[in-house]
Amino acid sequence: MQSAATNLMARLSVRRFLPVLAVGAGMALAPSLAQAAPVTTDLQLWLDASDVDGLGGQSFTDTWADKSGQGNDVTQANASLRPTYSSSGGANNQAYFQFDGTQYLDDIGFDPGISTGGFTFFAVAQWDGANNQFPPRVFSWGDSDENPSMQLRLASGSDNPTDFQWAMSGTGGGDGGLGPITPGFGTVDVGTTYLATVLRDSGSVTGFLDGVAGLAGSGPTDLSTATNPLLRVGGRMDTDVVNWSGTISEILIYNRTLSESELNQTGFYLADKYGIQTTYVPEPASLALMGLGGLALLLRRRGEHAGM
Repeated sequence: MQSAATNLMARLSVRRFLPVLAVGAGMALAPSLAQAAPVTTDLQLWLDASDVDGLGGQSFTDTWADKSGQGNDVTQANASLRPTYSSSGGANNQAYFQFDGTQYLDDIGFDPGISTGGFTFFAVAQWDGANNQFPPRVFSWGDSDENPSMQLRLASGSDNPTDFQWAMSGTGGGDGGLGPITPGFGTVDVGTTYLATVLRDSGSVTGFLDGVAGLAGSGPTDLSTATNPLLRVGGRMDTDVVNWSGTISEILIYNRTLSESELNQTGFYLADKYGIQTTYVPEPASLALMGLGGLALLLRRRGEHAGM
């Protein structure tokens, strides 16, 4: 989508100097990036491993609470199928769930309200390199027969795992796979934490890896509510053989297309939290609230990502 992908890159060089101008004008600045936060309007699901109970706690029994306020918790009643929770030690020493290729968490009846309109998804995940019979899924949503369905997965299985891929199928059937999100960006490195973003607007779907726009596609236009909808974190909703092997730290699902500024705001929040080099930058109003230390960190990360 041009407004979200092309313009996102074109405006980065201009924004670089805005916080410096704000300092020169005598604007008050906060001491750090601690005020960074995602957009919450129209947020349908927010799974945050650092707030696993939705109340600021870090104690996991069988449920990963949805902190969006929509009540879309994911759970696993079978102890042997629950992922392992760690309150620290992940990317940037953040909390995470470790999935072993057999484990998953479900929300039966999850309906994000994205049947024909736009949507935006974010996921922070790391693949551990384990082989899977089919492309392993970070998460998926849909009916038991995959019609309709949406899935964030690796592009191929044990033979040649490459990039993240967003696959969709409509109510009439047929795989609407969009290909690698970032062709040419390189393979998904084992042990590296990535920020994957998928955005749909008027039928056009664009994927971003760490903020870099990749291949756009046109998936099915009809994703009407499934008869038996299911959200599965760590696998595909209709089988147990393509489960994720690695970590998942955070997932956000919106039932609309985020604007460019909202995409930047939420993407930067996640990248900064998990120490991911990214092209996402907050809007000028947010930049004006940063301290000089936070500004230096932002510019350094952007320089590293661009190979400067």
